Amino acid sequence: MPPYEAEGAIANLVKVWIKTRLDRLKEWVDRNLQQEVWNPRANQEGCAPSAVEVLRTVDETLEAFFLLPIPMHPALLPDLVIGLDRCLQYYVTKAKSGCGSRNMYIPTMPALTRCTTGTKFQWKKKEKLITSQRRNPQVATVNGDSSFGLPQLCVRINSLHKIRMELEVLEKRIITLLRNSESAHVEDFSNGSGKKFELTPASCIEAVQQLSEGAAYKIVFHDLSHVLWDSLYVGDPSSSRIEPFLQELEHNLTVVADNVHEKDSQIIEDDFRSLKDLFWANGDGLPDDVIDKFSTTARNVLPLFRADTDSLIERFRRLTLEAYGSSAKSRLPLPPTSGQWNPTEPNTLLRVLCYRNDEAATKFLKKTYNLPKKL
Repeated sequence: MPPYEAEGAIANLVKVWIKTRLDRLKEWVDRNLQQEVWNPRANQEGCAPSAVEVLRTVDETLEAFFLLPIPMHPALLPDLVIGLDRCLQYYVTKAKSGCGSRNMYIPTMPALTRCTTGTKFQWKKKEKLITSQRRNPQVATVNGDSSFGLPQLCVRINSLHKIRMELEVLEKRIITLLRNSESAHVEDFSNGSGKKFELTPASCIEAVQQLSEGAAYKIVFHDLSHVLWDSLYVGDPSSSRIEPFLQELEHNLTVVADNVHEKDSQIIEDDFRSLKDLFWANGDGLPDDVIDKFSTTARNVLPLFRADTDSLIERFRRLTLEAYGSSAKSRLPLPPTSGQWNPTEPNTLLRVLCYRNDEAATKFLKKTYNLPKKL
């Protein structure tokens, strides 16, 4: 009686399981991105809930794979990782689609003519040249959906940045799961092939670049066209100067600063991740659950550094009033240092505000506690 190829049959069944999971994930991406509104206030990180959810689903899929009672996890792992990588890349592609580009917003180069748009004399050939100076009509009608507004574009950028940053966490998770697998051998860790996301990181970088460039050209040539392209130096230059454009540009840059990923907080988070990596030691050090247990306090406080100043001030006021009652309504008391650092503790919030070097924090601290602008 010929031997039954049990391992081959099991492998085929697992490949079907992998394909089913990946197909569901891709369908989920399509469905959820159609409903995603890219709300900048959806969470403290300023990223889309769909980005958080897709990362959670990838993590759950990896864990479910290693729970399968099979003897060939290392052999089939590359199939799963490559598939998940493509699904995340698909999310990135869908997230940036329809957001515009440089070529979509930049106006047509003005034609050579000495006629103004309001001239009474319009020779037919000149009229053709004059109309070509006007803004690209495509610019005026593109992306009327609110999901493509400037704050929403910032959320898209934040979401892709979060995905790129979390890939390293997922890759470490894969190594940990593989080490805990009974079917894994020493040679399975000799190279990173099949354990890393190869496509998504580059796709995220490219998409963020495209979204950033598209947002810049959208602001200047679409959102601010009425104070730049349509009015700057039109008629008498002395009465149509650049100040109105600069004022509105500053407002838009403030919107970007309030909503886009905060670089300073990322530096702190990167250092925190490096500190945890030291103890993790590529899977040879402390277990993940031990590291997570002793880093909970820092991990819970870090999101405060990503939050915008106004929301921090409002949260500080609310928590202080809850702690001190009606006596704090006339003047907020200085909360004592409790040493119990957490995002709902007033002194913790106050210290984060003191760290801020922006106008809103400076005004609040000066008015409330007479703290100097600089120490």
